[in-house]
Amino acid sequence: DHREKNGYQRHAVTITLLAAQQQVGGLLYVARADNHAYLGPAPLPELAAHIARSWGPSGSNRDYVLALASALRE
Repeated sequence: DHREKNGYQRHAVTITLLAAQQQVGGLLYVARADNHAYLGPAPLPELAAHIARSWGPSGSNRDYVLALASALRE
């Protein structure tokens, strides 16, 4: 949880993997509006630009999102 240490709320959720129709456990992190790191509602291009230029202690947010997308496709 080092990456999500900025006060995000952690939620345990059930995720359905569509290709296998299998349910697995997952973690979802939600930033509340009172979180200092909360970007707020924004158009998708603005969110993508913010992710592309942001870095944290665990590295590039861009790399994180690409790795997450790859893992979800598996």
